[in-house]
Amino acid sequence: MLKPLEITISHTLGRVGARRRVEESLAKIRGQLAGIASSVEQEWDGDRLRFRIAALGQTITGEIEVLEDMLRIVVALPSVLGLLGGEIAERVRHQATLLLMKS
Repeated sequence: MLKPLEITISHTLGRVGARRRVEESLAKIRGQLAGIASSVEQEWDGDRLRFRIAALGQTITGEIEVLEDMLRIVVALPSVLGLLGGEIAERVRHQATLLLMKS
């Protein structure tokens, strides 16, 4: 059973600036996952990025919605990873906050 996490991060970059930051970070994220992920898929639909990551026999799906003053991140974790949901949410929140704060 999937357990969705919803994380929101405020920013002052505007929609265009925040989307640019997300787009720029995608190659780095793919590189970090290269050693463990068997598949990383992503697709933009307007200002919403949908993604699917298959790694270690588990599949994680989600989306990042870029809004004028915040990012809304929803991640569906398989039940095994759902047990670590709080820790995963905190790491995602921390990394996204750093991404949005870079100048």
